[in-house]
Amino acid sequence: MKFRHREETKEFTHRHLGDVMRMVNVCGANGIETDLETCAWLWSDYSEQFAAGWLDLGDDDAALFDTLFRHAVYNNDRKGIDV
Repeated sequence: MKFRHREETKEFTHRHLGDVMRMVNVCGANGIETDLETCAWLWSDYSEQFAAGWLDLGDDDAALFDTLFRHAVYNNDRKGIDV
């Protein structure tokens, strides 16, 4: 299974690169192939739902994966995420 953002994206740069790399690693550990851009986009979009610029990821990798997976599924057709 893959998470991929299907829309054109800008060149990837991010001030929370460590967080984004952790998300990619957590997804990979759970059998999901993804990339830095997609994870950054997913978390940014998720954070915006709470009127936050960038929510803290927390310490629990299982909870992080669950949040990313649910948000990717939610955005599957709405915003072009392949799940």
